[in-house]
Amino acid sequence: MVVKPLYTISLQKVFSLLENGLWNSCEENPFSFCPTKVVEDLTTIAYSDAKSMSSISLLLTSGRIYYLHLMMVRWELQKDLDALLKMLSEDVCRNIRKLSIPKKLTSDGITLLEAVLRRCSNLEDVYSEILFDLSALTGCKEMRYLRFHVESNNEAFDFTSRTDFDVLRLLNNLKILAFCNGHVRCFLDHEAVAKILLNSPKLISVGYVDTLNPLAYILNKESDSPPHFELRRCFWGHSEWDLRYLRYLNQYKSNYPEYIKMAVSFCPFVEDLVLLVFHKECLQHLTNLQHLTFLCLNFHHYGSDDYISDLISFLKKIGPQLRHIAVEAAAKMPLDVICDLCPNLESLLLVNPSITESAEPSLCLKRLKRLSCGNINKETLMYLLSNCRDLTELTLSRAECLEDGLLTIILKRNPLPKLKVVLIRKCSLSKDGLRLLLLRVPSLERVYISNKQREVIDLINELNLETEQLPLYAYVPDFFCRRKFTCTF
Repeated sequence: MVVKPLYTISLQKVFSLLENGLWNSCEENPFSFCPTKVVEDLTTIAYSDAKSMSSISLLLTSGRIYYLHLMMVRWELQKDLDALLKMLSEDVCRNIRKLSIPKKLTSDGITLLEAVLRRCSNLEDVYSEILFDLSALTGCKEMRYLRFHVESNNEAFDFTSRTDFDVLRLLNNLKILAFCNGHVRCFLDHEAVAKILLNSPKLISVGYVDTLNPLAYILNKESDSPPHFELRRCFWGHSEWDLRYLRYLNQYKSNYPEYIKMAVSFCPFVEDLVLLVFHKECLQHLTNLQHLTFLCLNFHHYGSDDYISDLISFLKKIGPQLRHIAVEAAAKMPLDVICDLCPNLESLLLVNPSITESAEPSLCLKRLKRLSCGNINKETLMYLLSNCRDLTELTLSRAECLEDGLLTIILKRNPLPKLKVVLIRKCSLSKDGLRLLLLRVPSLERVYISNKQREVIDLINELNLETEQLPLYAYVPDFFCRRKFTCTF
């Protein structure tokens, strides 16, 4: 039997007394004299277990809360957030560093929220499902991270069209201003993004939105002295469904290398780049990004497969500095060649990996920690898993070739001693093969095989393993999806 630590038992007892109203009649808030960690740990319990807002209010108004996580408040209690906001005095607000704001606020609640924000002089980080007046933050001189989670692109469009972004000039420490909506990329008016960049040139990210067109807009407006930006994470490229007319699409494709050249000159410090490739000649300009370590290339909009030689030439120049690379393309990608050209890779994603006839084990494979593959054949899978000694995460989309016999051979060659996560959409392993995987790779912490997950769960229980039991229809993102997640990019 697992025994709870004394600290946890004490917290739960204090919370029980708090729920029963023991301190409601005190003249002074008793939690104002407690250590910050104790109050925050109590608050974590209260967020999920409190039956009424009064059970939380003493904690949240103690002045000992640095992270006011209102999104964690139980859904049934969020209707009372307006009342809570009224309780937050200036002394309480002064200590708040991080704030999350749920959608469930009335129009009066938004006004109260803006009043609270004006009192949070030391606020650094805001994640909000409510779009509020940015002028409420002008007194937050320490503000670094501001993210708005919107339900639709229309909501973001309406907000940015009526917002005066000049107020951002007062937030000299702002590093991120982003709009996100989960797993879907936000589409913002390029003029709005340009205004954000011009008013906050020190931003390292504006989220998972295209910054290529906004940079072109800025060049037209500031052609005499184009500015430089400190962006570290960028998404460059229109999606084809954004380009309304074929004529414009053809023009966009032909001008694409110049757009990329311009963007590289504007943003020399980019470290993480997601690029939609419309023209193969655009790749050569990326070699000037000396800080680039994370690169996702999407060739699905390109229209043909004559880009492989250009990709190889590009990787010959920039490959050694890359740590993470993803290539999404319909064409077969020579995996062994890419690995040879990128000897320091830690993470690799290829939709259609292949190996050349003369493929030799690459030094890169011995260092690779995360591997994601789409359509993969038996020879390529054998080559990969036999040589990736340090692999910690494996993601396979279509791996029907992975059957019991192949797995047995692979594990004899390489026992995968560091493998922690296995995510497979489709494979041909039997229950015996799954048993072999779970027993022979004891380091496994998470296993999700969508067409075999029922058997995986049964085996975890049967073998009494500590491997996490993921539900039958879970969404488990791989490394690249997590890194590109719109709410954190």
